[in-house]
Amino acid sequence: MINKLLILKELIKRWVANISGTAKNGKKQLIICGYPRSGTSLFYNMVASSIQGFNVDEWETSAIDSIWRYDNHASKAPIDIFNLESIAEKNIHNKELCVVVLMRDARDIITSHHQFSPDDFVIGYQGAYSFSGEYPNYVKKFDGPGIEKYYSAMLKLADNSKFNLLVIKYEDVVADPDACQLRMSEKFGIEFGGTFSSYHLRKDKHKLKYEGKHSALDKKLEKSSSQVEKKFVKRWADDKYRYRINEQFTDYPKLFDILIEQGYEETNEWFDEYK
Repeated sequence: MINKLLILKELIKRWVANISGTAKNGKKQLIICGYPRSGTSLFYNMVASSIQGFNVDEWETSAIDSIWRYDNHASKAPIDIFNLESIAEKNIHNKELCVVVLMRDARDIITSHHQFSPDDFVIGYQGAYSFSGEYPNYVKKFDGPGIEKYYSAMLKLADNSKFNLLVIKYEDVVADPDACQLRMSEKFGIEFGGTFSSYHLRKDKHKLKYEGKHSALDKKLEKSSSQVEKKFVKRWADDKYRYRINEQFTDYPKLFDILIEQGYEETNEWFDEYK
């Protein structure tokens, strides 16, 4: 529960800014969310390493934890796509709610592993694993929302005028990160002090440090975007994922529609050839 005294201090901060004339531009809340395993951590490190005039919240922190603060804040939590209405209700400073939704080819998402779950696929159409606690004493449960619910939330968000929405594909992030940065800057009026493509040179500003319990991810994400692209785009086509793809798309045909609606395929012919 947020202390009422802390909220009062933020309201006073806003009042002082208004009467002193320093509050010329409205404040912003940058909310990064979307599909798990869609590159949100990679993207958040790019943002954290270069964004100007924002307090960047810790990795995997909901915007609910900072929406009540007066200053500009940025946060990243994939699950926040389900929390946006609650965030809007707590937007006491009437900040501009700038929402970046990360999406990715569903075939790459359903064939993704997590370091806490190396032997199981993290997410499928109907559900996903959640993790709590610290490594190695963490708890893993298959109780999280699957692709179906994330996709439904994205559709609802597209029609909600409360939020300034920008959808970015993982494939675009790794292919041309600076173009994605320019889209953000133009869409939200956000300034940056460095390029997304050189984010790996500013590790001191990263919110996810690839060390300690996260050291297993070093070779995956602590590289330039072009190196990430070669390994992780269209990974699903590897023969070792054939059973997983066939199983998911056979049991949940809605995945075909999602691929087409999100622009990853034009028809279902790829599956006939794939099988």
